[in-house]
Amino acid sequence: NLANGATLELGSNLTDLRISLRYAPAFGDSYRIVSAGGSGHYSGSFRNLPGSGSIISAAFAGQAYSLQIAYSGGGKFVDLTVLSPYQAWAYGKGLLGTDAEFDADPDHDGIANGIEFVIGGEPNPANPGSNSLNLLPQISVDETYLRVVYRRNNEALYLDPVIQYDADMAAAWTLAQAGVNGVTIAVVNDGFGPSIDRVEVRIPRSNEVAGKLFARLKASQ
Repeated sequence: NLANGATLELGSNLTDLRISLRYAPAFGDSYRIVSAGGSGHYSGSFRNLPGSGSIISAAFAGQAYSLQIAYSGGGKFVDLTVLSPYQAWAYGKGLLGTDAEFDADPDHDGIANGIEFVIGGEPNPANPGSNSLNLLPQISVDETYLRVVYRRNNEALYLDPVIQYDADMAAAWTLAQAGVNGVTIAVVNDGFGPSIDRVEVRIPRSNEVAGKLFARLKASQ
């Protein structure tokens, strides 16, 4: 807290900021670490956080958190805000502004960012491999089941991504739950590579109506 006339020089390439969490913060929590009142003022930036938007990581109870810094242009405050895993992912992919929104599709491959996050896709058209169509859930049918196999990024587990099914797309979707209506769910840890699980959902065709059965992957913030 900088009172009248007090100044703080953070410098440049001089001082690092270190964070030690003592409890689990909530996504969106914000902390003011420098505050200046009256004629108080600060200048400069931390060496490891050179500008607004830079991210620092910290952990509590084995859970990693990303905190994003904001420097006041008027030299009156410095804030740290806890990002959700999705926000940290979008920042790491270089997405800014509206391109970083959960429902946005900056690479125009028909897949919203939120689903790209779940399946481990690349949403930024400036990065290699941004067309993620080959990563979408795979659906197959045999005499007994409609099978859906999808990729699930461990970082997206907090979104509780799910498979839903329906025999009439105009009606309400039904959550695929193991043991309900004969549904089975099998998860292979890291089945598609490090931190990407393989999830297979089997929905009995006895849930069909007039020979029709649909399935979709849903994720919501």
